[in-house]
Amino acid sequence: MTTPHRPDTAYHITVPASPEQVGLARLFLAAVLRGTDLGDHTQETIEDAKLAVSELVTALISGGSAERIDVTAWRGPNAAFAVRPWVDPAEGDDFGPLSIVEALFPGTTVLDGEVFVPLEPGVDG
Repeated sequence: MTTPHRPDTAYHITVPASPEQVGLARLFLAAVLRGTDLGDHTQETIEDAKLAVSELVTALISGGSAERIDVTAWRGPNAAFAVRPWVDPAEGDDFGPLSIVEALFPGTTVLDGEVFVPLEPGVDG
């Protein structure tokens, strides 16, 4: 089932919550986004997305809050990705992983244990 803010075609990977899997999450997201036109700063946006997914996955691994981590990505003009299950290990921390992702992609939302990141860079992005 799709929601109004998500494209129809989703790509999905589930990885064990171990440090070795952070690189796999980054590679997966980069592969899905390859060939997607994200405007004037396509490569920069993809690099920022890889950083964002790394921050989120690393936080879940470090916090010990998940045994498996799901990463879903959408390509095209409404490119986005989501990570679940989300329990913010640095809640209230102005410099925690979620704050970093929100700084890169201000449209980031957390709902029902999922972080949804639309790949629209910030004003300075």
